[in-house]
Amino acid sequence: FDVIVSWGVLHYNDWEDAQKIISELKRILKKGGYLIGSIRSSKDTHLKTKDQIVNLQDIKGSKVKLYELEEVKLLLQNFEQVQY
Repeated sequence: FDVIVSWGVLHYNDWEDAQKIISELKRILKKGGYLIGSIRSSKDTHLKTKDQIVNLQDIKGSKVKLYELEEVKLLLQNFEQVQY
């Protein structure tokens, strides 16, 4: 693929699955291609709860992984250029 968009998805997976997903996205992305996405921050004020369970009505009870910047850097370490 020349461009892959992963918007508002990755943070609904646990760390191990997120690593697998990013690895697969990297594998199918053409050299010079773009991965455009979002990952919710540990400073998130929309999804964050005491026990990391989402309380929004449409996705109530879903688990969410909120990321520290260092975790995002680790996930994306195999990409050539990254903008945060």
